[in-house]
Amino acid sequence: MLPLLAGLVRRRRAAPYAAPVTIDAAAPVRDGASAPVVGFDLDQTLVDSGPRISSCLRAALAEVGLPFDEAVAEASRGLPLTGTLAALLPVGADPALVEDVAARYRAQDRRPDGEGGHPLVGPMPHARATLQAVVDAGGRVVVVSAKRQEAVGRVLAWAGLEDLVAAVAGDLFGVAKAGALRAEGAGAYVGDHPADVEAARAAGATAVAVATGAHGPEHLAGADEVLADLGGFPAWLARWTAAVPAH
Repeated sequence: MLPLLAGLVRRRRAAPYAAPVTIDAAAPVRDGASAPVVGFDLDQTLVDSGPRISSCLRAALAEVGLPFDEAVAEASRGLPLTGTLAALLPVGADPALVEDVAARYRAQDRRPDGEGGHPLVGPMPHARATLQAVVDAGGRVVVVSAKRQEAVGRVLAWAGLEDLVAAVAGDLFGVAKAGALRAEGAGAYVGDHPADVEAARAAGATAVAVATGAHGPEHLAGADEVLADLGGFPAWLARWTAAVPAH
């Protein structure tokens, strides 16, 4: 289990959030049949943060006199902040400029939800029912995101989902998520990006994709299961937990 980060969220049915640590990628995946452990991506999987991300990016770029391209930002959704900025900033941008805009973005994003003119962050449709299904099955929910650690807890709280989450890990993207998933014993990982499918594969977990982000089903075909949205997750979970040999 990852070490605990106290004081990030209130305690309810779920355990406290976890702080990122160096994780042994070879740690065995625990059997999820009797008590499923399911990992989830955050942005556009559990929370509808796209409009707020675009608003914060627009404000950060405006502060340094640069334009914002919504189409480019949309296509880059799901990437770490540095990847998104690489697409938005001029080719060959000075690394100091990249870091400056990143810091400005984070300052905008730290504003309380609804302040600074940035849109509210809410749960994706069926997100709470999805997490509740895992908890009701006696399992644990783990959120592993490319977002910074402190931002993950903050966004989950804004979306009203934090009480159903047992642990979080941030600053991880693609196969780099595998260590956190394995350390938490996740038998499945749910995400909206092809890199989330790669993360599940690297962790030895069942890959579940939801077509609620920038990528359609045709780009998520490598997953074991592709859902139109989280509305189909509880039924899938029931089938998965019943198929003991599958995990």
